[in-house]
Amino acid sequence: MAVLPSACMNETLLTAVQWHKLRAFSAVAEHGSVHRAARAIHLSQPAVSRAVQQTEVALGAALFDRTTKGMVLTTAGRYVQFRVGRALNELRVAVSAIAVRIPDACGVQQRRRGLVEVVNERMLASLVAVWRGGNERVAADFAGLSVPALQRNLRQLEQLACAPLVTRSGGAARLTDAGEILLRHAQLALAEIRVAREELASMQGRLAGRLVVGALPLSSGHLVPGAVDRTLRAHPDLHISIIDGTYETLSHGLRCAEVNVIVGALRAAENEPYVIHETLFTDSLNVVARVGHPVFRRGALRGLRDLIGETWLMPLSGTPSHAAFERAFRADGVEPPAARLQGNSPAIVRSLLLSSDRLALLSVRQVQHELQQGILKVVPVDVRHTERRIGLATLRDSVPSPGMTVLLGALRDLSGTARGEADQYCNAASQNASLSL
Repeated sequence: MAVLPSACMNETLLTAVQWHKLRAFSAVAEHGSVHRAARAIHLSQPAVSRAVQQTEVALGAALFDRTTKGMVLTTAGRYVQFRVGRALNELRVAVSAIAVRIPDACGVQQRRRGLVEVVNERMLASLVAVWRGGNERVAADFAGLSVPALQRNLRQLEQLACAPLVTRSGGAARLTDAGEILLRHAQLALAEIRVAREELASMQGRLAGRLVVGALPLSSGHLVPGAVDRTLRAHPDLHISIIDGTYETLSHGLRCAEVNVIVGALRAAENEPYVIHETLFTDSLNVVARVGHPVFRRGALRGLRDLIGETWLMPLSGTPSHAAFERAFRADGVEPPAARLQGNSPAIVRSLLLSSDRLALLSVRQVQHELQQGILKVVPVDVRHTERRIGLATLRDSVPSPGMTVLLGALRDLSGTARGEADQYCNAASQNASLSL
């Protein structure tokens, strides 16, 4: 699986508040006093008090009001408690999932105590480093550790998980199935802590943090750039990365908290138990060619059946656009042409259309700029059954950060404007093309 440019996962691992301090904070929040929390997690009262104070300093906010009746969460403390609770629960979910894969190694309760009560950021950093590095020497450099220290962290983590997490062969190191499970939930847990920091910053009137938007090729047109630009203009302290790739790569990043949202043509929701789909609008496809293409001199076209002999640039197999391509031809009573050339890179698709006599089935949103420039043109032919849902894919049960909430709002707002403008342009382009024949 390709490694995505994450929102500084290594930085998060090495600079986040230490896990034992977060556990102490969570215990005080639950029990309402340092004394009861210390008894519950088997630490001394001074150790628990020190951990809470250091957490407050690290996060830059008072998390408790100290009263004669005990420790009462402040507003900031309630935000942090919510996120820390979700983070610790991710580790519990990992415990249960690993127990299903390796049921006989040790009991679920023993695993839960190990991972949730003992695991630390160095162990998790080592696991992420092996996943990224592919071998232990590269992983050690990535994590800023010696190879023996990395190996020691991994052994400790495997003992806590009661499962092998890494396999080694010929100098290479990769994660086992159990290691992949723990990695994914650890990344989700770390993302919750990162969001806690961002929520505390938003309480002070400053929206900050890092967002990663996965933009599917040939799907969203100007929607993503427009929404990102609007968000950054209003909140310049945010950092946003836009990456593209196949849906499979981006959805893997979404499940690992390396992508915050995917924008583009949605897949079948029933095939994705981890993802929630939100439709922004329904898009349809048109035949597009370069201005001067011989097809514009052929006279009236009855349908796609009249274009079956043309040279086509087709969408990649397995994408909603490819399925729409095949549906459109079959709706016209003919089988779709053979897939001799496929592509999903916007730049390559535009270049091939402009430099050849190929046709493509595209949304006008994808080539709106070229249509306005008069270098590409909509071929006036009826195309049926090419509707695709364009929208957002987010992780199920996730609670977005303040910055993500603003960006999602911009995407929703602009999708209505973009839909109206594109529909008007498509109608005008089709009418103008018809008049030119």
